[in-house]
Amino acid sequence: MRLNQFVISSIDVEADSTKSLFKGIFSCIKKMQEALRGQGGGVRVKQTKTDQNKVKNLDKHKLVTFLHTLAYLISVWTLRRLKMSFYINNSNPSKPGPINGNPVNGICEKILIETTKIFDACICSSTETGVILPLSGFNPENPVTPLTFISAENSIGVEPTVSDLVIDRLDTCPNYANVSFTVTIPVTVTYRDANGTIGTASSTVTVAKSVILFVPQPALTPVDIDVVGIFSSRIGVYTDPNAFTVTGCIEIIVKVVSVVDVLVPSYGYPVLPPCQSAPVQNACPGLQDLPIYPTADASNTPRF
Repeated sequence: MRLNQFVISSIDVEADSTKSLFKGIFSCIKKMQEALRGQGGGVRVKQTKTDQNKVKNLDKHKLVTFLHTLAYLISVWTLRRLKMSFYINNSNPSKPGPINGNPVNGICEKILIETTKIFDACICSSTETGVILPLSGFNPENPVTPLTFISAENSIGVEPTVSDLVIDRLDTCPNYANVSFTVTIPVTVTYRDANGTIGTASSTVTVAKSVILFVPQPALTPVDIDVVGIFSSRIGVYTDPNAFTVTGCIEIIVKVVSVVDVLVPSYGYPVLPPCQSAPVQNACPGLQDLPIYPTADASNTPRF
């Protein structure tokens, strides 16, 4: 039996779990060790006298390196056969992703879906100075003042709120309107107190905006104004009582939206691949992700 045939036949390529795959790999290593030593345990590799002499002269370190490399290559080859999600090792065409070839090929029906249609949208970006952040909800409580500002970012899981919304249609262009509103952005402030303890507190940033957008005429299905507010700051000073005055960047995204029913062409239902469980956390994270040999790209050479 040839060596590559011996390796492949020792692995169950149809195994349905990572555990059984690696079990087959290590079984392969054990059988190869026995065969190369001439012991076999019932497994023999037919060798000529010259081949036997070569095996006997094989350096032990090289043999270990060879077996470890073999195990790595077999594990990579085998794991590539698994379909773990739409985007990982999945060649089935019935999945979301880029369209290759004629996009009409595969369309089988028109389907009715409920979705949020965006009629118009814009983004406002600005850098504001002198923004006052009043602090509350200290964690830990009762920090020792004065406080040193570290950062201020959007509070996770708390959406901005919109108030004072006014849609004023333009007389000359009735499908357009001056959309004015006030958005309040919840912010988490990170600081260091006088004892060097890191803490957080809650605050808000309030911004008033007025923009011109395309707004459809009234219908039974309502049109809404969706606002996303983002605030970020790394520059600030402590101001008594319990406030920071900061310089920050503000991003406001405004959308004119409506929940509607639309007909869209469909390629049918997707084929859901089986999930693959996440591996157990390694004691040496990152080590097994390193390549065997160092790599470098010398195509981009410096000019002198």
